[in-house]
Amino acid sequence: MRASPVLGSKLRVCYLIPGFTVKLLLNSGAYGYRAGALNDTNILGRQSSITAMPGWRFKRANYEVTVFAG
Repeated sequence: MRASPVLGSKLRVCYLIPGFTVKLLLNSGAYGYRAGALNDTNILGRQSSITAMPGWRFKRANYEVTVFAG
């Protein structure tokens, strides 16, 4: 005969810890194309950008979820 466990004897409390976070993205690159509207002229260009994305992080004992806007 097995003894039944006492309810709540191994109750583990997990706290939800929210927090504000920011993700910064920086990119750069070069591109080229032939413009038919400009008498087949070759166009060469460069582009750079930086983006700041605000977000919210939720963390529990076994996992973490982060949600970003932008």
